[in-house]
Amino acid sequence: MKLESTMLKAAELLAEFDEKKGFSNLFLRHRLKDGEWDKGLVVSIFYGVLRNSILLDVLIKRLSKRGKVRIKRVARMLLKVAMWLMLFARFKAVHVTNVAVSIVKGRWIWLTSFFNAVLRRASALNLEDLEKEFDDSVFYSIPQPFLDVLKSDAFFENNRDKILRQFNEEIPVFARKMKNSVDLAHTGALTEVFSGWYRVKFSRKVERGYSVEKIANSGYYITSLSTYIVERLFDRFLDDSSNVLDIAASPGGKSMIASEYVSHVFSNDNKFEKCFVLKRNFKNYGIDNAYIICSDAQKLPLKAKFDVVIADLPCTHAGFVRRHPEVKYKITRGLVNSAAASQLEMLKAASKLVKPSGVLFYIVCSMLREETIAVCSEFLRENADFIPVNFEKNLKFLKDPTEFALAEFGVNWVRVFPGGDWDGYFVAVFRRKRSA
Repeated sequence: MKLESTMLKAAELLAEFDEKKGFSNLFLRHRLKDGEWDKGLVVSIFYGVLRNSILLDVLIKRLSKRGKVRIKRVARMLLKVAMWLMLFARFKAVHVTNVAVSIVKGRWIWLTSFFNAVLRRASALNLEDLEKEFDDSVFYSIPQPFLDVLKSDAFFENNRDKILRQFNEEIPVFARKMKNSVDLAHTGALTEVFSGWYRVKFSRKVERGYSVEKIANSGYYITSLSTYIVERLFDRFLDDSSNVLDIAASPGGKSMIASEYVSHVFSNDNKFEKCFVLKRNFKNYGIDNAYIICSDAQKLPLKAKFDVVIADLPCTHAGFVRRHPEVKYKITRGLVNSAAASQLEMLKAASKLVKPSGVLFYIVCSMLREETIAVCSEFLRENADFIPVNFEKNLKFLKDPTEFALAEFGVNWVRVFPGGDWDGYFVAVFRRKRSA
């Protein structure tokens, strides 16, 4: 009975999300209540199906043996849930089939024989054979437009198998300790991976009730471990006297970390609702030296110049493909080119606010060449008063094989592909030349 309600809940959520779209984490945050006994399994199923949607659709079409079958959206999602549990989560096929058929009998009785036949055939499948049979686009459920963008990248092609195998893997949850954090050592909920950075543990050994939400409410900022890369660079380039501007700051992670290094930070974003998120996070995490500006990043009403400008810019979010699987179904060559053009313009606008000898950070949660290396090259070509700053020695930990970081270093940048504990990420640093 428990698995029946869990499978049905996951199917209903997937059907609703398929219709409404958006960001999966925000969608689930409003649909699932903290403390629900099966929340963890529902979330795992939801993301598992989302990550492997193309393969599951292809298998359903093949196993139905009736061509294109028109069934209600929720019923189709239930079929995908059942197949994911059998193929990827290794649940017993007989049990999953019986549970799925039981649900169908109570809701869509005319589909009972169809479900039973498809799932019985699916029980004979295994991933090893499917990997040999299907091309990368189908087996890894990467839409061809996104795969075409990736294939144009030499680093991707040289590490193709490693990268693709990681794309559909779950990524751990990480938390960064802030200044007002409560000590949670007694709970067993956190494992320190770097100083002040923790992996969130989910197991029966963890004290009951320590969910991600409760950890966040205890003063730990839930964020990508890839942000640690930026923190290590802040350690080199920021000090107490630095005047810092974060031009696209919401939800505030970079500003909050920078605030620990300097006397004050100016945090800008272009929409009221984003600035409200900044205000809320600064209050929740005890940040009292960050000042919020609400303005278009390309039209900031500022005459002052800054020692450090952080340009963590909007992008395709391709690097967060494991955290937000829905992203890969949206990426096209046109979207990537449009994002890159916008990033270049915003980076040029940010550069005008950098003092002579000051530092400019360019950050995106994407690893796509067009949004990263190409933007940096074009920026340097058009802005002769900026020079690249090498920081490879500050990030030696990315070369540790135990970190499984697929990292590529350039003269003044690092590009990380999704893998292990890491999201796809890009950071570049420029320094403005001294005035003549």
